[in-house]
Amino acid sequence: MQQQPDDPDECITLNDYSFKAPEQAMNKEQCIAELDFDGEVEYEGLQLRVRSSDYLTARNKLEQIRKVLSNTGNFDSEDGVYEYSVLQKTGVIPLGEDEGNNRQVLSVSFMATRTKY
Repeated sequence: MQQQPDDPDECITLNDYSFKAPEQAMNKEQCIAELDFDGEVEYEGLQLRVRSSDYLTARNKLEQIRKVLSNTGNFDSEDGVYEYSVLQKTGVIPLGEDEGNNRQVLSVSFMATRTKY
């Protein structure tokens, strides 16, 4: 995982990591509601880390961001229609204090998927 910078004390980072290899999705006959679907599903892991000088501030900020990230929707592109989904995969994980700076670090992980229709 990538490291957070030393400054400022209040810091938010969102890092990506490989969650799972892309796979071919189901074909039209396998889809519910007979959707024309033969695209690829892409998976990405996301780790949100929030650092603050006190635990409660870090926890509140993490909860605000978590609510925004946990979402599903559709968007149109020149090459098709995509559905995206971001699902929380872990609870809030207190990582403790960062190295000698008395700042609390909290983390939560997500799985993001993008499917082309």
